[in-house]
Order: sequence, then C-alpha cells, then structure tokens
Amino acid sequence: MLTEQMKLPEPLQRSLDLAGLPEHTLFFDIETTGLDHRRSHLYLLGLLQRLEDGWQLFQYFAERPSQEEELLRSFSRHCRPETCLVHFNGDTFDIPYLRSKYKFYQMKQPWPRQEGIDLYKKVRPFRDLLGLSHCRQRDCEELCGFHREDPFSGGELIALYREFLQTADLGLYQTLLLHNREDVSGMARILPLLTLERLRQGQGKLHSLSLPSREDPWLSLHLKLPGSLPISLDLSLSPAEGHFRGQEGLIRVPLYEGVLKYFYENYRDYYYLPLEDTAIHKSVGAYVDSRYRRQAKARDCYQKKEGLYLPQFSDFRAPGFRLEYGDALSYFAYLPQEWETGSEMPAAYARHLLLSLWEQ
Repeated sequence: MLTEQMKLPEPLQRSLDLAGLPEHTLFFDIETTGLDHRRSHLYLLGLLQRLEDGWQLFQYFAERPSQEEELLRSFSRHCRPETCLVHFNGDTFDIPYLRSKYKFYQMKQPWPRQEGIDLYKKVRPFRDLLGLSHCRQRDCEELCGFHREDPFSGGELIALYREFLQTADLGLYQTLLLHNREDVSGMARILPLLTLERLRQGQGKLHSLSLPSREDPWLSLHLKLPGSLPISLDLSLSPAEGHFRGQEGLIRVPLYEGVLKYFYENYRDYYYLPLEDTAIHKSVGAYVDSRYRRQAKARDCYQKKEGLYLPQFSDFRAPGFRLEYGDALSYFAYLPQEWETGSEMPAAYARHLLLSLWEQ
C-alpha cells in the first residue's frame, strides 16, 4: 500500500476554519473498480482531517487488490466515535460499500455515533435555484469557481487502474491520485453552498433596517448571512423581494396603506349588513331590523379597517387582514412603536420573511 500526505493550501485552510465544522470532521472519498462490492475492489481512499498543524489530506492506494483490507484499516484509524463524516453522495454509495467490505473481512465497523454530512443531499434541493442541470460534485465546484485539472470521471479511472496493475506506471498513479485528491479537496471548496440550507432554516442576523417613509414606502431589512454565498441570488415572493450577495442579505417589503378586511372564522354566528358592508355578531345583530341584515357567508363575514399594514406569508402576527376572502397573503398592522430600538419585532419579522422566501 502506498501512502501520500499533503497540507492544504492556506486559502483553503482558512475557508475550512471559518466553515463552522465540528471539531473532529473527516472528509472522505473512495475509488473502486465497480459499484458492486462483491465484484469489485476498493483501491484508493482519500481523507481530509484537521490536525494540530492544519488540515491534512491523506491518500491510501492499493498497489494490488489484495491490499484492500489495509485501506480499510487506514480508514478505521482516522475515525473516532465523535467524528463527523463529510462526503458527497456517500450515503448512497461510499458508506454502504465500505460497510459491506468491513463485513466481508469480518472487521469492526468504525462508524461514528453522530450523523454525517452528505453534501449532495444538502445541495440537491437548491439545484433549480442554482441553475444546475445536474448536481454532480464537479458542477458544484465550478459554481463555486473551482475548475479541475483532472478530466476523468470515476468510472473512466477503472481502466487506468487496471493498466497500472499491469505496468506500475508512475504517470497513471499520479493521475489516479489527482482525481481522488480533487474529489476530497473539492468537497471543502463547495462548503459555502451549505449557507443555502442555513438560510432556508431562517438563519441570518438582522444588523440594520430602514423604516418606511413617504419618500420610500418600503421596509428594508439588512442581514448578516450565516456564511458566504459563492454566487449572488435574487428571490421574490410577491410583494417581498430578497437580494443575497456574499455575506450580506437585503429583504424589502412595501408598506400597504388603505382598507383591509378581517374575516371572522365562525361566519354562522354572524349577520351581514349590506348597507354598512360589515358583519356583526348575532348577539348584537338580533336588534337590527331583519330587512337590513342577512345570514353572513364566509366571503362577507368581515370587518373593514383602514390603516398601515405589512405583509405576512403565514400566521406571523394576529389579527391577520386580507384584501379578499381566500387570499393566501395576509397583512398585520404596522405600529411604528414596535420597530423602535430594542424591540424584538424587527428580528422576528426578518426571520419570518427569510423563511418564507427560502421555503417557496
């Protein structure tokens, strides 16, 4: 078995240190001679781990198929019970493949207690938003500005490894290492895409706001993002709009000025007064001349109120007002005193809008 070790470049070291990863994080990727563990061999294992002197990349290479068991032992040495495994689609292939190999050799399974991070599963929900026709690791890397030297796919390397077994050619060895090395280091390069999931979870800190005015009737909320986005994104959920660049976010919503309706839920308990265009409870409506009232329906069981309002996309604040019955979008009253320094309203509303924009 051949072993290679290298320290990552400083820019990538700093990026990893700022990623907020668990202390014992282990990136890994495997190369095999096929997909079926019963008819193929593990021949290359790449690992990335933080040691005292920084992030180190290890590669274990089987010069012969019979050294497969040695590669498994090497993987076990890097795993701890508290290790967080990071991989790309490893839940589907890498981990089941390794589990089967450990079982075949009757070796102790080294899997950590905590759940790992499958970067493929984290990024795939945002494929359309990112404009990706596929969600391959290479596509994600290019989106983040990294372009590989290695031109091969994992499947294309199988023939190269078989040729290496016949020739022990150093050039083939370096080609195989390069692909695996870029697989492992590439996972570190696409970590900024995890910011997308954090935004969908509503993570983002409000650091300033601009209140609506006569000159600019929009509420503007400025956010510090939980990571740095590798690309700029603009989201819209009428009437809200969000703009996200690097570590900064801006969400804007227009202030609505006018008359809105509050719809009562239990319309059977109300009368509708056509001349006044409002609904009143039957306990009061009983005293109204029956010629000027009728049984309320769901669509006209409301009370109108004029004022200033902000939109909400779920039940953020009660009572909720609407333009018409059945509208998905509702509004809540805008009260300037709730937006003063020290109030919890701005941060809470910013999170509501962030969740709404990213959950659509």
